[in-house]
Amino acid sequence: GFGSSQNTWSCSGDAGKYRNAAGKYYVTSFGCWVDSAGKAHSDSGDNCVPWCMGNAAGQGRKAQYDALCAGKSGPDCERSVNWYTAGADRFGCGARLKVTNPKTGKSAVVAVLDRGPACWVEDKVDHWALDLSYPASYHLFGEAKAVTEKGLVVVEAVGDQTPLGPVS
Repeated sequence: GFGSSQNTWSCSGDAGKYRNAAGKYYVTSFGCWVDSAGKAHSDSGDNCVPWCMGNAAGQGRKAQYDALCAGKSGPDCERSVNWYTAGADRFGCGARLKVTNPKTGKSAVVAVLDRGPACWVEDKVDHWALDLSYPASYHLFGEAKAVTEKGLVVVEAVGDQTPLGPVS
């Protein structure tokens, strides 16, 4: 369940529940965001409504979600945070994760706002995946990623007060 790790990948139901014991995930890019010029973008494959908006309280994580997005619409939440991920079943709503591209050493801290990725996404690669916001994907890889590209990141949980964005 919530927060436990496994050494062998499995995903059943809507979204994966177990963390990768080695912290290794393949990136998929998703969500609403604002680029460096201040232009708002949307993802045609995503409704931009964070699952945590209505479900953080059920996880005992409402305060962590509200610190990021209280009173905001889904798209406004994602665009104001910009550095976020899915994985609520694995990490908990509002949790902060340090995500590192092991090839380049680039890292960013993101907040968990949504649920996912869907098991059918992970089924494509038989491996854990991490839905990552476009700004985080661009920072880590210089481009958006599909799970089938197997853009590898290493994920570690960090404290709820850790600042979001690139890590220098």
